[in-house]
Amino acid sequence: MTSLPLPARRTSMTPAQRVILLLGVPATLALVAWTGYSIVASTAQGSYTSGYTAPITGRALTMNLDGGDVDVQGGAATGSARLTQIVSYGLTRPDVQPALSVSHGAAGTSISFASYSYSDNFAISGAAGVPARTAVTVSTNGGNATIGGIAAPASASTNGGNVTVSGLTDGGMLSSGGGDITATGVTGGTTMLTGGGSVYADQVSGNLEMSTQGGNVQATGLATPDLSVDSGGGYVTLTLTTAPKNLQVDTEGGSVTLILPPGSGPYDVKVNATSANAPNGTVSDTVTSSPSAKNLITVNSGGGDVTIS
Repeated sequence: MTSLPLPARRTSMTPAQRVILLLGVPATLALVAWTGYSIVASTAQGSYTSGYTAPITGRALTMNLDGGDVDVQGGAATGSARLTQIVSYGLTRPDVQPALSVSHGAAGTSISFASYSYSDNFAISGAAGVPARTAVTVSTNGGNATIGGIAAPASASTNGGNVTVSGLTDGGMLSSGGGDITATGVTGGTTMLTGGGSVYADQVSGNLEMSTQGGNVQATGLATPDLSVDSGGGYVTLTLTTAPKNLQVDTEGGSVTLILPPGSGPYDVKVNATSANAPNGTVSDTVTSSPSAKNLITVNSGGGDVTIS
């Protein structure tokens, strides 16, 4: 008779193996569940938009946004503002109400619009239509700022976005922490300051100051008696339609090109195109110059080439 083999004896788990099994299985299940949730949450994206309307009264509007774009246009019969919040979400839709403040007084209307969250899932913006003779002041912590068609003092500032204005008849104060600044069809004293973007101007009249900490400056159609430009290292190109009384340009290394109205001299021209680090800047000056001329042009390129014609 053939004897059958005895079944293998089961080896019991050690205490350490029991502990590993006790801790490992729940952790593994939790990891699998979390991974699955993350995949679903990342693919199941939705968004919703909330809109708010605010009336604008008085002869002035101050509008402050916490990071979104702001746009104010003149020409409306009555003033009103439209404020928008866009909320993006995954599996769970949050009920997010922005901080909105609107006040009316003798000085005009003030609007403040902010999100409770600083994440990328929340975006706010504001747009307003106002009568043309409304003084406008807008600011945003990082979005773009736009103003157009205003026949009153205007001011726009942003911590990093672009500033764009057009059709201003009373000048403006325009500033950005690093974005570009563009002014088109502006009259009156205007200041354009950016922490690093470029500055563009076209068809601007009145005293003008343009400054950037490294960007370029390009301007055409300028009728500016008092003009000051500082590029912080970028190049400067200016085309003027009327003779400037006092033109000051500093580039700290960038090239300079000045195109003056034909036959508009003489000018008292003072040019320094050299520096300790860049002593070889060249100068090309074809305008009529005289030390006794009433119109003054001063250029310090810090080593960049200078062309005046």
